Amino acid sequence: MHPGSRPPPDKAERPPRSLPPWLDRLGCLDHFTRPPRTRRGKGVLLALLLVGGALVLLYVLMPDIVMGFARSYLPRTIEQGVVVTNVTTTAEGSPVNLALYMRPGRTRRLIGAVQGVWLPPWSLRSGQNASGTMSTGDDGLTMSWRAMITNREDHPMVILRLTPADAAELIEPYSNVTLDRGRGLEFTYAITHATISGETGPEELPDVWNLRVEGEGRIGVAMGAANFEVEVKHMVGHLRVWFHRVERGWNPAASMSIEVIEAAGSDFPFITSASTRRQLETVITANLKKRLQDIVLPPWFPIDVVLEGHIDGDAPAAARSVQAAVAPQPPGQH
Repeated sequence: MHPGSRPPPDKAERPPRSLPPWLDRLGCLDHFTRPPRTRRGKGVLLALLLVGGALVLLYVLMPDIVMGFARSYLPRTIEQGVVVTNVTTTAEGSPVNLALYMRPGRTRRLIGAVQGVWLPPWSLRSGQNASGTMSTGDDGLTMSWRAMITNREDHPMVILRLTPADAAELIEPYSNVTLDRGRGLEFTYAITHATISGETGPEELPDVWNLRVEGEGRIGVAMGAANFEVEVKHMVGHLRVWFHRVERGWNPAASMSIEVIEAAGSDFPFITSASTRRQLETVITANLKKRLQDIVLPPWFPIDVVLEGHIDGDAPAAARSVQAAVAPQPPGQH
């Protein structure tokens, strides 16, 4: 081959192989080994791990953080006569007169409506609860209450427990019934044991409570100068409560019907007759209307609650002294 002459085509030097950019990033063609991660990639991964860990830790600790923050503002009046005295993250506690069970989401919305405080959706969990006292009036009972967060109930549930003495004081405005002023016929009834439960009524609406009242007790009868007492061994009544929407919230109304009254060995059968029951229904319903017409419940009141009640000697006794009022405080101030 002469100098300067070209080699034969088959002997020509071939150009080096070139790789596509995507394959070149993977590494060598022969071994397909990945290049080491850059420092920037490691930093991003570490940051993601730290943020994820912080979120998990915050999720775990948030109930205690919320409870600790709320505890620093106690005692606190949230409504006239209703005072919060303690908040905890456990379900333990002494028996109370009124227990409220509610789901976390519903509780969070209720707190926002009552106190104007926004809470993250995952800040409330099952088992958290608040407790306190509730006064029924200036000279009335002071009952204990507890609001518990639970995932078991679809609707808010209220369980009321009273001793016979507390129940007598609570219903005292409704317990004296005058059937015939001309003859001086008056009834005074007292409950020694009773249960209240929901039942199917003519209207299955969220703003109507249909309640079955079943119990036993005594009826004091005054007819002129004669006074005697009749033991009631079984009584069944039906209490219907509904709510009217008004400007400031809800106005409750109620009516009562009596299915049966069974007296033990009474010499006066008219006391348990159908005619007397109808008269009692009319007078009791009129008393309820008179007492409830000026009551307005706040707009946030859960009118769709499921109510259950018990009157028995094992219930916790309510206090007779009025709880000292605690001035309401706006959120964020102490």
